[in-house]
Amino acid sequence: MQTVRENIRKHGFFVQGVFPTKYEPGELFLYTIGFWQKWQHPEIVIFGVPPEVAHQLLWNVWHHVEGGGRIQDGQQVPNIAEGYLAHFRSAPTNHPRYSFGVARAYYGHSDFEVLQLVIPDEQGRWPWEPGYPEGLARSQQALVEE
Repeated sequence: MQTVRENIRKHGFFVQGVFPTKYEPGELFLYTIGFWQKWQHPEIVIFGVPPEVAHQLLWNVWHHVEGGGRIQDGQQVPNIAEGYLAHFRSAPTNHPRYSFGVARAYYGHSDFEVLQLVIPDEQGRWPWEPGYPEGLARSQQALVEE
């Protein structure tokens, strides 16, 4: 928890990665810790995107919020994913497979909100639209369904 605290103190937030293993399969996802504390803004989670890309997207969200932007459920925001809109959807903090355990431990409770950042494919299609790549669609909809 010390690393989490140090990163939040130094950068304003921390990115927690959760990686599947052969013992605990599932989707790769990363989420923020610190948005709720600093701005009472929902934490952000992203699924199925390579960690270095996800980390940059989360930094872009941070800069958007730091600049005064507030993101709400169902909102599409430009300039998060270069050249594309990013879509945000409410996500449960009590999901049985994706529990945001480090955030819960940091805050000491689960009374914080989370938005899932969903990105379109290269043609601008969303995971709930026909033609979106099957594997990415499955991971992008890990917490929310159309």
